[in-house]
Amino acid sequence: MTSRIFIALALGFLLITGFVACDSGSNLSENYDNGNVLPLATPSGFTVTSISSSQIDLSWTASTVDSGVPVYAIYRDGLQIATTANNSYSDVELMPNTEYCYCISVSDTAGNKSPQTNELCVSTLVATFIKTFGGELRDHGFCVQETSDGGYILTGQTKLDGNEYSDVYLIKTDSNGNEVWSQTFGGLSQEESYSVRETSDGGYIIAGITYSYGAGANDIYLIKTDSGGNEVWSQTFGGPLMDYARSVLETPDGGYIVAGFTGIFIQGKPSMLDVLLIKTDSNGNEVWSQTYGGSGLDRGYDVEQTSDGGYVIGGYTTSYGAGESDFYLIKTDSNGNEVWSRTFGGSSSDNAFSMEITSDGGYILVGKTDSYGAGGDDVYLVKTDPDGNEVWSRTFGGTLDDNALFVIETSDGGFIMTGYTEVKDVEDDDDIYLIKTDSDGYVY
Repeated sequence: MTSRIFIALALGFLLITGFVACDSGSNLSENYDNGNVLPLATPSGFTVTSISSSQIDLSWTASTVDSGVPVYAIYRDGLQIATTANNSYSDVELMPNTEYCYCISVSDTAGNKSPQTNELCVSTLVATFIKTFGGELRDHGFCVQETSDGGYILTGQTKLDGNEYSDVYLIKTDSNGNEVWSQTFGGLSQEESYSVRETSDGGYIIAGITYSYGAGANDIYLIKTDSGGNEVWSQTFGGPLMDYARSVLETPDGGYIVAGFTGIFIQGKPSMLDVLLIKTDSNGNEVWSQTYGGSGLDRGYDVEQTSDGGYVIGGYTTSYGAGESDFYLIKTDSNGNEVWSRTFGGSSSDNAFSMEITSDGGYILVGKTDSYGAGGDDVYLVKTDPDGNEVWSRTFGGTLDDNALFVIETSDGGFIMTGYTEVKDVEDDDDIYLIKTDSDGYVY
């Protein structure tokens, strides 16, 4: 009752501003108009006829009026958004996975108006799609992130017509995966990108490798763009060795942190590799760099900033651990100095490719294991506490090879990961593998 009194008192102001809250229509006295007859009947049969990720279709039973043709006013979230003489309306260009609330009223040419219907709330669907991008030659996507406008930013490599080598490929899509724009970056030789993030200014930061620029055989390639994907600046990092970037993240000071690895390759095979961490300022100038590892092959694939201002790196190592290779988790302070490191795995090969900080302050890592599981390589999921101590680990897969390349925590506290699973024991016969678990890593 209190809310209805407030609505009645504020009605004059709301009509001036164009904001009219949806009402149940039971208080008819609110709808008299300058002494006209009793208001029209509230439209009936108000319902949702179809929903997509970007559109909601509404319909209702046609009203009978005494004067002229009925005109319906449609309100969304309290604001009048349209009028129509039809008894249906399609609300388009909506955000996916978002709730919208509607009501309608009807008026005639004499100015009589009905109360509004009860509020009808409905959510758009999560956008799902399958899209392809590229030309007639080789195009690969290596990283995708959701952007603040509900769309996506995708990076990888593209081989342009007439070129022997590939360039960095950056693609912006809308929420339905439709291309908004694309850009390429690179020189006369080979370029690839493995990580992209939206930056606080609405642009993007891209990290990968370049053979066209820099000091060595291949160097880390860091590219900053504006919101339209136009290059603002680019930087290279590395020396005479081979240097790779696999993950980049904007830091609170406006700079960037880049994780990857650096080392020596002999006849195309790695001979010695160390995890590499580079901190830059907002213009991509190096502030400091650190390496981690031993005498073997140590790679960094993912980096996140921790609540204490330090960093955590996920990857794998052959220098430490129990087997041929093990999951490798490194915690640093804000200057990249190692605070602790942990390894996870068995007597064979265990490689981590993705890592995330979880809501409890711990970490989740995923990759593949040849030490555990049902056969061949299996997906290997490891959960730790904030100090990097293992809480639990799980494996997923069958008798052939299975691998996961990416993991995130979901809103229900569980985890979702994707990679590939081998269908038949033949080369190039793999399917995409998507696994959702509960908070303890179980699938029921």
